[in-house]
Amino acid sequence: MNVRHAAALAFVGWYLMAPPQKYRGDTPLVGRKFDAPLNQWKIAKAFDEAQDCERERNEDRAFGLMWEQCIATDDPRLKGKPSGSRHRRKPNGY
Repeated sequence: MNVRHAAALAFVGWYLMAPPQKYRGDTPLVGRKFDAPLNQWKIAKAFDEAQDCERERNEDRAFGLMWEQCIATDDPRLKGKPSGSRHRRKPNGY
């Protein structure tokens, strides 16, 4: 591992994230959208260390928050476009 790579790893933080809530129109429902792309999940808290994030996640599980996940701040899925948003070419003449 070179020095630049090690330095880049040192700056990685962690997010405690939860999937977005399901809605019917403007009305929130009880369930969560577990299949939502990661870039649509909500950031509950941010941490400098992975073990701090995991500790908080485990504490939250005691209160029934089973769906939270610890995700590295540099995870490429956080930057991706939501599925279904791909650009499609229009037919010629349109």
